[in-house]
Amino acid sequence: MKSISFNTGEMKQEKTCVWLLAFIQFGKKIGVFDLLEQGKVKMKEVEYTVNQKFITLMLSIAIGYKYTSDINEKLPNETVAAKLFNMPRFPDQSQINELIRRADSSTVT
Repeated sequence: MKSISFNTGEMKQEKTCVWLLAFIQFGKKIGVFDLLEQGKVKMKEVEYTVNQKFITLMLSIAIGYKYTSDINEKLPNETVAAKLFNMPRFPDQSQINELIRRADSSTVT
């Protein structure tokens, strides 16, 4: 997928996937990320909320990752997209795998 690079005012270069940003903006406009807040999974929230982990999972699927291991390889570079959800970066694969393991029929209300 195409990426764009730009410089921030702090002499730092950012690179992000244009398609991912467009998907996020559209998802926010129609409220799809608000729906993810309804999912309830019992797990610790040390750095990331359960909702932020659901968002990470959804975005990894939307961008076409076939395996959760792709989250560790590709999503760390997407700091611009992570900041749109008040995260310094996306959670790593192990946290997403734990979310998937703990999710069951009671997760969806």
